[in-house]
Amino acid sequence: MAVDQTPLQLGIRQAGEKLRAQDFAAAKALLTTLSARAPKIAQIWSMLGYVHASEKDYGKALNFYYQSYLIDPENVPVILSIAKLQKLLGFKEAHLRTLETALKADPHDKPALQLYGEGKAEEEDPEAAAAAFSAILRVAPDDLNALYGLAFAHENMGDNGAAADLYGKIITSQRGNEDKSAALGAACKIASFPHQHIVHTEELEHLLDLAFNSSRRIKVMFARAAIHVRAGANHEAWEQLLLANNAMRSEELARKALAEKASVLSHVRNLARQSEAAQDRQAIGGYPRPVFILGPSRSGKSLLEKMLATNDSVRRSYEADIVDKCLSQLAQELALTEPLTAWRLPERLKKPLSGIFGSELKRVAGGRRFVTNTNPSYIENVGLLSSISEDALFIFVSRNKQDQAFRIFEKLYARGNSYAYDMNSIFSYIDMYTELASQWTRLFPSRCLSVTYEALVTGDAEEIRRVAEFAGMEFTSRSIEIHSDAGCSVPFQEEIERLLHTSG
Repeated sequence: MAVDQTPLQLGIRQAGEKLRAQDFAAAKALLTTLSARAPKIAQIWSMLGYVHASEKDYGKALNFYYQSYLIDPENVPVILSIAKLQKLLGFKEAHLRTLETALKADPHDKPALQLYGEGKAEEEDPEAAAAAFSAILRVAPDDLNALYGLAFAHENMGDNGAAADLYGKIITSQRGNEDKSAALGAACKIASFPHQHIVHTEELEHLLDLAFNSSRRIKVMFARAAIHVRAGANHEAWEQLLLANNAMRSEELARKALAEKASVLSHVRNLARQSEAAQDRQAIGGYPRPVFILGPSRSGKSLLEKMLATNDSVRRSYEADIVDKCLSQLAQELALTEPLTAWRLPERLKKPLSGIFGSELKRVAGGRRFVTNTNPSYIENVGLLSSISEDALFIFVSRNKQDQAFRIFEKLYARGNSYAYDMNSIFSYIDMYTELASQWTRLFPSRCLSVTYEALVTGDAEEIRRVAEFAGMEFTSRSIEIHSDAGCSVPFQEEIERLLHTSG
């Protein structure tokens, strides 16, 4: 034994050796003895946390790491271990709060910033995610994970130009790397962007050729179709789209998705019209006003949200699932074992949900008077949202059905949207969504407004003024860059009609 090592130090060193040898049973026994002998040593508790995490006993691991944190609250690696376990256990809000604690201890800690950015991206808060990834890139400008995270955040904010530049930087940075996986993913992303953001180079084509023979084969088919569409090679584009959508199609999942939407529609058709008091178009009740911008995928919701957000009093929440978050909190408070369904929520639970929803709106708003949201699934929840928020408003965005169906058919979705790979299912989905919007307008006429994509992309200031006045916002004449793709389906109308009339 080294002369400068105490028995306690020797025991900790031996436990570390056992951990490196993955002899967790011996390490656990030794560390348990040491913790009883020296309960104020943070390292012992964190090592016990590591033992239990390695054995996938995450609940105990979390307790041990927390004990270490109480002794040494500035230890960022321990705080991050707590955050990772919270995420594994499904404690999303606690996970983000713990990461904020880590960043208070060290605002420049790269792993903490990365995890925080990823957490905010999952929470549909791309602005906060972008801030975290940008902080990493200020000191490590070539960090691949941060580049990807920042590109994805800009994509979610609708800033495809900035996203394309970042994905291009990833491709450039990987030229000398034999592992092309990062470059392949970036190439697929760039290829699927609107025309004005595609940099059609030999390098991009080469990467797509490589990706076609990898696990990204389906992504490449959608990406190549996008390139052909923008280049006007309509026959080649359609062939790629047929291959891609056939590979993704699942009749069973599509039927299930449409049946669920039809069930909601049937329920709404049978509702009686609500009596509505005249409401002043100002946020009331001390809460920000929620403005839900609703429409099927590719309808122009994000464009309208971006237009409204030129007003400094508006906070964009993108597609954040605020309702699901509030329902989960209510279920936890009531100790329920089954999840709550928004459009079937019992009347007695609406009042407590209203308080939770208002608090969540305040948190999301960050001091602003309006919160916009573009989650398309909220078309099912208009009735509930109207009952738990006395000043919630709903703007329904629609567009030419053929154009919309084509844009949906052209897109590979990260998750869900199982109806999107069959043209008949797409048209059925759009029809049901449109009728739901009509039924909600019948039930809540003073809360609902309809606009069209075609009107928005003209840049008509009066149309935006009409929307702003409906929401109770001051009209702002600040403009944004608008790229219209009205008429995008025209070159493919015969092919679309052929699919619509093809059975099976």
